[in-house]
Amino acid sequence: MASTSSSDNRTGLHRVNTSPQRDLLPKLEDSRPPDVIGDGSAGNDDPQAKTLPPTAKPGPAPRPTLRQLATALYHWTTCLFISALILSQFLGLFWNSVTSNGGALYGTHPEAGGMSEITGNNDKPVTDRVLACVLEGRYYKPVLLNDVLGTSGATAVPETTPPLVNGYRVVRRQTTTLSDDAYASYMDTCTLISTTLDMILDTCDNGLGYTVTRDALRVVVDGEKVSGSSSDTVYKIQDALPVLVMPFWDNAPFARYAVPGTDGSACMFRLSGKYIDSSLADGFPAMLAVNRTVREGITKEWLQAPDGQWRHGWLHVGNGDDSETAYFSDVISSDPESTDGLTRREFNTLTKQELDCVNGRHECLTASVTQTWGEKFTTEEQEQTMTSITIASPQHFGFFLYTSTYERTVRVIYDWETLIANVSLGMLLVRWIVAMAALHRGFLQGRSEWFIGGLGCVAGSRSFNMLPVVLLPHLKVTIASFWTAGCYFEGEQIALSDSWFTIYPGLVEFCLVYYSLLNIFAKISRRRITDMFFTPTVALLCLLHRIRIPLARSGALSGVDGRVTTQVYSTEMQDLRLVDFFISDVGSRMDANLALLMSLKLVLIALNVLPLVFAPYIPPVKQPDTGLTGVERALAIRASNGGGLGCSPVYIYAEDAVDQKGERTKVALNSYELVRLGYVVFGGQFLLTFDAWDVIMNTAPLHRVHHLWNYRVVLFLLREKDGYVSVGDKPIVCRLDDARFDPIPFWDIAAQPVKC
Repeated sequence: MASTSSSDNRTGLHRVNTSPQRDLLPKLEDSRPPDVIGDGSAGNDDPQAKTLPPTAKPGPAPRPTLRQLATALYHWTTCLFISALILSQFLGLFWNSVTSNGGALYGTHPEAGGMSEITGNNDKPVTDRVLACVLEGRYYKPVLLNDVLGTSGATAVPETTPPLVNGYRVVRRQTTTLSDDAYASYMDTCTLISTTLDMILDTCDNGLGYTVTRDALRVVVDGEKVSGSSSDTVYKIQDALPVLVMPFWDNAPFARYAVPGTDGSACMFRLSGKYIDSSLADGFPAMLAVNRTVREGITKEWLQAPDGQWRHGWLHVGNGDDSETAYFSDVISSDPESTDGLTRREFNTLTKQELDCVNGRHECLTASVTQTWGEKFTTEEQEQTMTSITIASPQHFGFFLYTSTYERTVRVIYDWETLIANVSLGMLLVRWIVAMAALHRGFLQGRSEWFIGGLGCVAGSRSFNMLPVVLLPHLKVTIASFWTAGCYFEGEQIALSDSWFTIYPGLVEFCLVYYSLLNIFAKISRRRITDMFFTPTVALLCLLHRIRIPLARSGALSGVDGRVTTQVYSTEMQDLRLVDFFISDVGSRMDANLALLMSLKLVLIALNVLPLVFAPYIPPVKQPDTGLTGVERALAIRASNGGGLGCSPVYIYAEDAVDQKGERTKVALNSYELVRLGYVVFGGQFLLTFDAWDVIMNTAPLHRVHHLWNYRVVLFLLREKDGYVSVGDKPIVCRLDDARFDPIPFWDIAAQPVKC
């Protein structure tokens, strides 16, 4: 049995060490006074080796050059910026919402005769977007006109003389289907419309000056035979409410509404309050519209068509021949002092009362609208002012203006996936900070040459190499953030794009995971690659999202008039699997299929692969590898043959000295490579891993109040040899109460070269 010995540490506590067996590794050393250093494996019989003093001799600290300071600031800024973003996401555990006030401006104010092409696909009354509330069983349910037309549910009305004008004109299109989210939203709307239909129709007739149809819904479909062609054939929709639901964009949760008139016009209005959100406790169903005389008069004025005729809800301008053009018109404003006279009127469709929106504006504020995207993201928007003008032909040529001010609150649920991601990234960032501090401290102490300390200095970190696995549960949000970057959305996806404390950390996480994979592939393929593109990639992605609003308004994005339409809806996001990003088009649809944005992102990602593609292959060493000496022999690694992230000269070479093979003679392994491998010098006397130093650091607060006799670290003793420090072949195990640790503060770590 091994013998034991004890020593008094002058505190009344006894240190008990177990004497090591001679042939066991690593060796467990007895606790010793700080001025005694012995290591039988370090070459005691070498006359050039001598023990290091407990503390380094003071000397003039080297002064870094301006270029070195700039590179240090560059990498420290990158690391601290990422740390701040991850911390902001972690604070979501306590603060998970952000409220902002903003405004929107799309299009230009109409001027008589100044028509132009309207950018984008919003506000088009097309058959794969417009809905009818059709009776199915006991309930009215939303159905796309495309799903009704051509079936027994729609019958053509025989032609008469004079021709019928009591339908509503729509344009045939077959590209979109009704999403589950839109169906659920308009299901409640159709139900409430059926309950308050009489009040809506009475308001159109008596309050706004229209004469509307009440018996059924009738539509006229342009482009039925040939794209762009017009038609006067009227279709009657069976068992449908006489109200047409026209979402502003495909599957939008918001819409304008129309009731065809018997005289060719149509009652245009908006619905708010409980029509939008049936769960409102203190709300009421509200109808918003402008007078018929105002809407029709200003439409003719801007189109310069005083003789235009209203047929099927659109204003027809021309002589009734092939050159005649029909214009859809919807104008409304919440401004009580609108210069165009478009001030809306608001009616409570339950009490049949009109609200005073001029003297009591607070009573007429539109109810807040809540949208959800997936399981985690929610937006609540309170519209404060709004002006909406759309006068357009079927070719989308005419006038368009939308302005609004709003208060928007974005909420994100902080879950265990996010917590795991934050903790993992926090550990990696701490490792990165400590590694850079050690590199720069080694230089300032005159022990090491200058190294910049980029992401490559953590290439050997377990937290970095395991990042793709640890972040796997959170990768869906991370990849969604990448595809969402640069898009100013309207619709449900705005909950992610406006959640800055989610999307910016998500972009950083994406880059870190991507570089972790590059690091793994580089190690497998035996290549050394640079980390120089990491910071520009993070910066460009964050900048791209920061300028998303000016970018959307610039006209650079084809088909975007200032906002990007959501194409991946809440239910799809909720059911989305990680693999779907790689086997479907969900990624491009999250980017709204914008070719310019997708190209920018993919090119940026491809640029980061180029160093791996063009890096030279490192051939394996012929086995057995018997040429290792010094620190490489102790650590059992040939540093020059290891692949991965981060580049450096690897070795310090002797000047004008070559070996028997004609190659330069290696003197020492440089400090960057040691840090990259996961090693650091502690107190100038010990070489240990960052993990071992973590134990010392974490137990430092207990050092003076608790006897740490049961905690151990594995390390190498350092000796000075030929102007460099050297290590023995065998590590030793030291308890944390070792007397040699007492004079060394826990933060006394530095990077320095070690002799080969």
